[in-house]
Amino acid sequence: MILVPAGTFMMGADNGENAVLHEVTLTKSFWLGRYEVTNQQYVEYLNWAISHNRIHVSESTITGINVYSNVTEQILTTIRNGSGQWSEIRYIDSENRFTVEPSSWIAGDTGPGYAYPLGYDPSSLPVTAVSWHGAALYCNWLSNQESLEEYYGTGSGVGIPSSTGSGNPYNATGYRLPTSAEWERAARYNDSREYPWGDSEPNCDLANSRHGGVCLGWTSEASAYTEGESQLGFNCLAGNVNEWCNDRVYLYSPNPVTDPIGSTYAGNSQRVTRGGHYSSPASELQNYMGLDRADPGVVEWVYGFRVCRVYAVN
Repeated sequence: MILVPAGTFMMGADNGENAVLHEVTLTKSFWLGRYEVTNQQYVEYLNWAISHNRIHVSESTITGINVYSNVTEQILTTIRNGSGQWSEIRYIDSENRFTVEPSSWIAGDTGPGYAYPLGYDPSSLPVTAVSWHGAALYCNWLSNQESLEEYYGTGSGVGIPSSTGSGNPYNATGYRLPTSAEWERAARYNDSREYPWGDSEPNCDLANSRHGGVCLGWTSEASAYTEGESQLGFNCLAGNVNEWCNDRVYLYSPNPVTDPIGSTYAGNSQRVTRGGHYSSPASELQNYMGLDRADPGVVEWVYGFRVCRVYAVN
């Protein structure tokens, strides 16, 4: 993980297309994953979760059990006993465990002239078809492994806790998804750049996305595209997979704001996603594209995530 300094920056844009340019102050530094969470990392969580009765497996989906309120939500689409096409995570009934397995739709597209000329190993590709709930439960698992307080689902299902006290993301001690403001702070640091790598237009050396045609047509390794690293050293903040954020989607205000948390209206269920994906055009890769959104239960091949944790001052 990489430490992102606290501070004040300009969030959004003044181009009239997407969002209002406004001043944001983040009062706490935070750690953010250098890479998107991979298939192999997510499988480690799933195997722990199934051994602790935290998930149920059906024919093609996995539902996560909230241990506090017994709420279940779909967290991932998976292969079961070899069925399925796109998924890179397989559940083996006879062994009651998960493993990473090449997608049957991608595995044949290797060798010279294909997206994966040296072969296709999905272990280091970002996990996809994971819902916001599935990303949140992974964060809880990381907290559990380090004996930290689990942030999500402390009373009302696998959702965002209250905005006060330990429910405020900036007061959390455990792992969680970044707020939209934290994500943009990491991407724009420290010169309000248009893209994570600077202001130059995207190309297939900088981001896995679409520039005339698609660069790969599928995800790349989470550690790839080093030429497109942000100033702080983050990989694939633009392209590859849309990244879930903690916030419910909200409209920007032109007024300065400190430690924004997104909408607090419980009826607004959609969550912010950031960064674009492997089929996004350049206009969706800009750092200020902050109003992308999706329902938290959506499991599609363009959604993944990286983890965040507030910097603890001892």
